[in-house]
Amino acid sequence: MSVRPPRVVYVITDAPPRPLHERVRDLCLSVLAWLLMTLAVLGQALGLLIGALDALIAARLGTRRIAYLARLLRQAIRDSRSHRFGEDDDL
Repeated sequence: MSVRPPRVVYVITDAPPRPLHERVRDLCLSVLAWLLMTLAVLGQALGLLIGALDALIAARLGTRRIAYLARLLRQAIRDSRSHRFGEDDDL
């Protein structure tokens, strides 16, 4: 059994061309869709890159040093808040 190649069918229409404002609107919507998709892909890639960088820094420094740095940051924030608001509260 032989396979026939697909037949080509040409359609000729007398429909008038679409108005310019519709074509411009469609073009703008297409550009907007491409822009949003590009931003979504770049945001996803940036999130993955930041996560990988965070993992590499944590692996290099170790969890004890990171915890120590977090304690220092917390203490600096506490001192800044108590100095700004005149409070002596614990976080």
